[in-house]
Order: sequence, then C-alpha cells, then structure tokens
Amino acid sequence: KEGWVLQILGGMATELYATESLAYELIGRADHHGTKSVRTESAIGKYYASEALHRTIRSAEKIMGVEGCTQMHELEKHRRDARVLNIYEGTNEVQRFLILRDLVDHVLPQCAKWEGEPPVDTLGAEKFALARALKRAVDTFGAQVWQNANFQPTMFKLVDVAGYIKTMDSTLWRTEWLKRSCAEPDAAHRVFAERACQTYLEHAKSEMAGLHAEFDRDFALLKQGLYPPEVRVAFLALQAADDRQEPAQRLPAHRVTHPVHVLVVLNIVPVLSPLPRIVNGELLETHFDIDAASCTALEHALELKATSEEVSVTAIAVAPGYATESLLHTLALGADNAALIKTDELPDNPHDTARLIADLAGQKQLPCDLVLCGDGILAAVLAGNLGASYFSGVKEFFVNGDQTIIHLLKPLASITNDGPVVLAMAKGEADLDFHVDDYFGALNKPLEIIDALQLATAPRPGPRYQLPEKPSIEEKIESTPEAIAALVRKIAGIETVTPSGAGSYKGKVETASKEKLPGRETAVFLATPDKLEGIETAAACAVAWTLPFHVLVLGQFDERAMRSIAARVNARSIYFATSPHLSEATPSALLAALQTVWKDTLPMVLASGTWANELLAQFARTFPRVQACYNVADVVSQNGTVELAMPAFGGKVQRVATITETTTHPLVMTVAAAASGEQKVEGDKQVFIVPLEFEYDSVTDDLATALRAAHEEAGVKSIADAEFIIDVGYALRNKENFDLIIVPLKKRLEEIGVKNVLLGGTRKVVEELKLLAPDQQIGQTGTAVNPKLIISIGVSGAPQHVDYIGERATIIAFNKDADAPLMTLNERRAWPKVVPIVGDLFELVPKFIAALKP
Repeated sequence: KEGWVLQILGGMATELYATESLAYELIGRADHHGTKSVRTESAIGKYYASEALHRTIRSAEKIMGVEGCTQMHELEKHRRDARVLNIYEGTNEVQRFLILRDLVDHVLPQCAKWEGEPPVDTLGAEKFALARALKRAVDTFGAQVWQNANFQPTMFKLVDVAGYIKTMDSTLWRTEWLKRSCAEPDAAHRVFAERACQTYLEHAKSEMAGLHAEFDRDFALLKQGLYPPEVRVAFLALQAADDRQEPAQRLPAHRVTHPVHVLVVLNIVPVLSPLPRIVNGELLETHFDIDAASCTALEHALELKATSEEVSVTAIAVAPGYATESLLHTLALGADNAALIKTDELPDNPHDTARLIADLAGQKQLPCDLVLCGDGILAAVLAGNLGASYFSGVKEFFVNGDQTIIHLLKPLASITNDGPVVLAMAKGEADLDFHVDDYFGALNKPLEIIDALQLATAPRPGPRYQLPEKPSIEEKIESTPEAIAALVRKIAGIETVTPSGAGSYKGKVETASKEKLPGRETAVFLATPDKLEGIETAAACAVAWTLPFHVLVLGQFDERAMRSIAARVNARSIYFATSPHLSEATPSALLAALQTVWKDTLPMVLASGTWANELLAQFARTFPRVQACYNVADVVSQNGTVELAMPAFGGKVQRVATITETTTHPLVMTVAAAASGEQKVEGDKQVFIVPLEFEYDSVTDDLATALRAAHEEAGVKSIADAEFIIDVGYALRNKENFDLIIVPLKKRLEEIGVKNVLLGGTRKVVEELKLLAPDQQIGQTGTAVNPKLIISIGVSGAPQHVDYIGERATIIAFNKDADAPLMTLNERRAWPKVVPIVGDLFELVPKFIAALKP
C-alpha cells in the first residue's frame, strides 16, 4: 500500500486503541462495587467515542474515495448510522456542558495539590495546565463560566482538553496492564499496545496544545468584554435578520438607572386534568400553580431586575393558604419579597381582589412604580384603585438608555411623580426554573401572609363549578358543503338569513338631553356601531328582573348610519350618544363618555359584549358595591333568579354565579357572542339621539393604540383560548396547497362574521412542513384546545393529537380516507362530536368556502 494510506490506517488503529481503552475503563468502573459515580467519565466516553467514530469514517472515506460514499460499500451505511450517535442519550453539546459544570464544581476544588511547579510526567503536566486554566477562568468570571451560554465556545475547549486527559489516562492504564499480563506468545500484542499508546499520547499532547492556545486567545477577548469570533458572527447574522423585521420588533436592551419597585400580581389557578373532576359543583383538583400570563409577567420583572441593582421585585397573590408554595417559588426565582392575602376560596371577583391588593399597598406603604399583572380585567380595576396609568395586552417591555418603556412611550423617570404604571401582560412562553439551593435561599426571604379584609361587597355564595356544555348535534348532518356551511353559522351564532326588520329604520328619531338617558331602575346594553352582539342575552336578564331594557350605542353617527343600526338592534328603546370624541370609539373616549352618563349611580344591570371587558372593569371600579361577571358564556333565568356561567382556568370548566339583590348591588356583565338569549321585542321602537359633551386626554389613547398596533404585529393569539380553529393536517403537503385551501377558508370565515379564527395543526405540519409556528401545534407535544368549532383539513387523527381537543368542540373533518381515526372517532367515544366529510380536499373545501357566502 502507498505510504499515505498506511499513515491513515495507523491513525485509525491508534484512535481505535485509545477509544477501546476508554470503554474498558468505563465498563470496569460501572461494574466495580466501590464506584460512587461515573457521570463525568461516561459523558466524556459518550462524546469522545461518537466523534472518534466520525473521524475514523472520514479517514476511511479518504482511502476509498468517492466510491466509498455509495451503496456499493458498507461504509456508506456506517456514515448514516453514526450520525445519530452524536444526538441520542444527550447531545454531545449537553455532555460537554455537564462535564464543564463538574470540572468547576467538583474537580477544581480538589486541584490545590497542583499549585506551584507542574509535574514532570506528561499526564500530570496536562492535568496541571487544565487546573490552572480552569482556576483562571473561575477567578475571573465565577459561575458565569458554565452559566453563560455565550461562554461555551471558549470553555468547551477546556472540556475537550479534559476528554483527551481522561482518554490518555485510560490508554496508559490499559497499556501498563498489558505489559504485566501478556504471556510470551502475546508479545506482538504488547508491542502494538505500547506503540499505539505512545502515538496517541503524542497526538493528544499536540491537540491539547492547540486547544490551550485557542482558549488563551478567546479568554483574553472575554476579559475585554468581547465574545469569541464564532459567537460574534452568530450575533451579526441574527442582527442582520432582525434588521429586516418591522421596527416594532426591534427592541433595545434593558437599562435602569434609578430605583424602580416592581409589583407582580400573580393568579393562582388549579392545574386541571384533561377531564376536570367536578362533584356537586366542587372542583376536585389538588395541585395549584401560577398561570401562564403571570409567569410571563414574573419573567419580565426578573429580567428587569437582573439588569440593575436599582430594581426590586415583590410578588403578591390573593388566594387560599396553599398558594404559599407558589410564592416560595417566585422567591427562589429571584423575587426580593412576597405577600399572600389569604382567602377561603380562590377569588372570583376581580373588583374584590383589586381592592384587597390596593388596601395592602396603602396600609403597608408597599411601593409599586411598575405593576405587572397576568389578568387584563384585574389589571384594569387595580389601575383605577392605585391611580395608575394602564396598558393592556403587553407582550414585552424594554427600558432603554433614555429610561423609556418602549411601546408605551412613557418616561420611566416620571412614574414616581405621575403615579405607577400597570401593565396587563399577555400570555407568552415563559422559561422559569430554579435550583434547589435557590429554593432553600428563598426560605430566608420575606414572605408575609395577611388575612383578607372583610369588604362591603355584594353577598355571594361560594363558587360553584360545572363542565362546559357538550355540542348539541343530535340530528344527522348531510355531508354537503351547504349543510356544513349552515352548521358553521349555527355554532358561530351567525344568522343564515337577513334578520326581520333589517335595512333602514323608518320611524322618528328624537333628540334628547343627557338627562333622558336610562338611569337607576333599568337594564342597559352598551354597544358601539360595530359591536352589537349579545343584546338578546341582556334583554333576557332584564325580563327575569322585570326591568325596562335599553340599548346605548356610543359613537359619532350620521343619520343613515344611525337608522341602519336601529334597524338591526333588537330592542324597543335605543339611545345614540354622540360626540366628536367618539368618532373612533377609543378606550379612553368611551370611558370618559360612560363617566359623563353615569357619574354617581349605575343601572341595575349594565351589560356589553366581551370587547368591553377592560372598559367596564375600569368604569365599575368606582362603584364599591358592584357585582361583576365577565365573559359570560351562558345565562339561565328562572323565577327572578339568574345564574351566569363564565369560563374559568383556560375554559376547561365554568364558574357559576347566582345573581341576586341587584337593587342594592348593581350587576356589570359582559356576554360572549354565542351566549344564550332569544328574547324578541314586540311593538314599535323608540330611537333617540343624545349629544354628549365631555373632555378626555387623547394622549393615553395614542399610547394605547401604538402599543396595541405593535403587539398585533408581534404574533398571533394563543390557540389554547380560541373559540374557532382551522386544524391543518399533513395531507396538504406544501405551502402552495396551504395558500390554496387554508388561507381562503380563514378569510371567508372572517368575512361572514366568525370572530378570531386561529390556525392550528398537527406535529408534522409544524415540524416537518413548517407551515405553522411551534405555538400553533395542537397535541401532546403542543397545546391542548377546547374550542366551540374545529374545521380539520386532512387530519388523520392520531391519539396524541385528538386526545388534546376538548369535549366541547364540534369537529368538521374533511378527509379522503373514510376510515381515518378522526373520521371514525364517534364509533369509539361520544365526544368531541365529529362531522365527517369524505372526499377530495381540493374539490370539497373550495365548494364549502363558496357555500359560506357572506
């Protein structure tokens, strides 16, 4: 053979001998009764042996040439099989991270004996050099050596040095054993072992010298505050990608230069099983934790705290005593102190909760320059109680060198002068974790437990829970596009025909003064020109309490628009309160209008659609004896008693409130569009136009509008809370088919009035086809959903997908395979209800879209 081939074969044999030696030692250590741990040694063995295999295969490919990469030779299969070894059982990068941490935490403290002059033997000298480099790094950067991911390209070089040292050690011990144990006939084996050992020692020594030189170069950069070249290149690449994004997504880094006290208000919720257990109205769950939006709020508070010693974080919750453990977790994560306002049950009224927190802040003089809250309604009420500025739907916030909260445009330096700022944080992907040492450290931090104060609020029985109603599809649905379109309209609460009386109201429109507007002994439904859903439900409540029912529409109208709205509204008494300030119906303008209409008293019932959740929360907080129910999903009225069912804890269950004594405790409620209510009004309508005069600060609206626009560009809402989902299956195969089928379907559903249609999909659609983002995956490794309606396009129905769709859902399933698991689901279980539509997706779905004509 040619000399270069023999040289490569010699290198392969040397690598094999060293790797075998390492494996023999690991097996011996694992079998020995005195071994306490082989964690570090096995991590080295895993990464070193798997990478040595790749080096050997590459060497063989050099010898065999291009032909070695074809299926004519077994080497090609070895190349394919070897690829996964670097990934399985913990990637090699993870192994290096574990080794680095063990080197810093366990090996380095035992290296004091190597101080002074280095040993003369090769192995001892290399151990001495490694210990000295490690000590230099730890003395300079402390735990950042292994905690900072951007240090890894530098510190992993020392891990590779440790890998060579361990392999050298194993090779030397094996060779010495062979010298003592080999009989005379095995002399050739002994000679080979000695030569292989010596060759490997020289090779390892050369490799380690190069690693030390690279470490010294990168370590010098770290001391100057610069990451190594490969990290900086990655940053530049990411920065280039970021420069192509919209300005709203390019956010500066945190920086705070003066004291800021951050208060994080936590929602404690039960961690529900896939089928929540409810017996006699009691929710039988035993595990409680902080909800996702609160985790997002806490994460941002701790990120802000990490940037400056001037930031302190206080966590607070209103909940029973079992919430103490969750507050301890917040302290372990880094909060400075915590407080629990202890109640008998989980609170069900955000107005009571906000008042308790505000009372505690006042009595304890609890500083709160910035308040982060995971519940938008609670945040709105709390802002009013604290006299704070309020912004909702915040996905993230940043503080730059000018001390400005980006997206809010409010100077942070002026917060202490103008009052605190309350941010309602949107649910995000929080990444919170702590170590055992952090938890024990939290036990020494302040955690105060205060009994809830007795508030003068409406008498309310203890919370009662029920499961959401299952879909009521008893009749056989025809498998035609027209029948399915009618079913979609029915579930979404959309009229299939033009309502009686639609068109233009022909009667008289009277002009009235503000004093003419409905007062105390009435029920009023609040609307804007484009938000009229839920009127029938409010009218049904008015009938139950024998109250006069009125509709109040806020906006700026010309006569044509007013008559068009009056024709569509199902009420006898309609008031159009008009003002130039209401031309765009912004939140602050609507709030100012309500405060002008009702200064001191509320109607006995004030209702609206769920779009007004935060608006009514802010308005009603000035009335201390109010009853408040938000997001009402169902209404049952009987003999003057009204029960309201509201989704709780992600919509898997409903909280039921019995409403009484509206005479002394007015009811403020918002109603979901599909809530029950069929009350029809008999007789002629009375229509009034009422000019309103009021003042309000438009700057607040400008800030809120900028914030809302920025976050609408930042991403989609979570499918976990969606009412209507298009479920995308692998049958679509590519982006072209997605644009052909899914995009027009979503657009048509929105055109006919289905609100907030979100896209979800199977794991393959997300991970392989990459048609959707990871947070849009439905299933065991994605998100559990419980919508009213799912339209599944080409979804076969694997259990890890279907089992995470709640029983409330009606699934309209399009698939060419009539025997697919999803299509036959109701043969095995009753819920969720599936309406199978068998046929070619590219023929049926366009016909279905056409049948959904506006």
